[in-house]
Amino acid sequence: MVKLSKIFLLLILALNFASVSFAAVINNAPGKMTDPFITFGARIARDGIIWASLFEGDLVIEARFITRLSPGEVIKLYSSFVRADIERFSDTDPVWKWMGDVDGEEKHLTITYNRYDQVTIIELASYKKERHQSLSPFQRYPFLRDMEESLITSKETFNGEYSSALFMYEYSGTPSAAVRYVRGKLKTYGWQDASKKEDSAKSDQAFHLMEKKGEGVGIVAVMDDDRTTTLTLIFRKADTQNDRI
Repeated sequence: MVKLSKIFLLLILALNFASVSFAAVINNAPGKMTDPFITFGARIARDGIIWASLFEGDLVIEARFITRLSPGEVIKLYSSFVRADIERFSDTDPVWKWMGDVDGEEKHLTITYNRYDQVTIIELASYKKERHQSLSPFQRYPFLRDMEESLITSKETFNGEYSSALFMYEYSGTPSAAVRYVRGKLKTYGWQDASKKEDSAKSDQAFHLMEKKGEGVGIVAVMDDDRTTTLTLIFRKADTQNDRI
């Protein structure tokens, strides 16, 4: 089984849409979807962004807000909202975290103080009760459906004109074979190599990039300590105004 640290690292590297702040709160989630847990943070924010994800098929509304309120003020406000104490996560860094249930739905909250800019960053995730069938551009390939039994984890993120997806699988062959398999399948759908260079490949890892009309995909295959190959596909797409979840 693939190491959890590898999964988390890839998720962070692949799907962080929220690293840029804006001059106002912008709702980039499809249909402007939100909920009280998110809008409560938006009311106290100077700027920020809201987007939506499908994490292993479950709808998650996510947000990142910036406020001039102190961490103590934000903690007091959100403690009242969730009716629970929000505890400090780190003894050295100004970070507080809370995870719990609000009206039967799982919620995540992280509060961080940026000493350099003297602002408080609020990061939220609201897991919705209902599951949603994705109509995204990332699941239109039959060979991905054929690999569903080997799926380890997946996350699709929808943020206005941009979307991305990460699919991670167990693969029975070598890393090079895994990359060749996906590369061959995508070529039948008009995908092209993003570089004329040969695949970056070693005995225990392989990597390749492909592109198609504003879309890109990174194909990463790594052999773990137990000789299991983990195949990760990282898709990115711009201009998804006709795609919905």
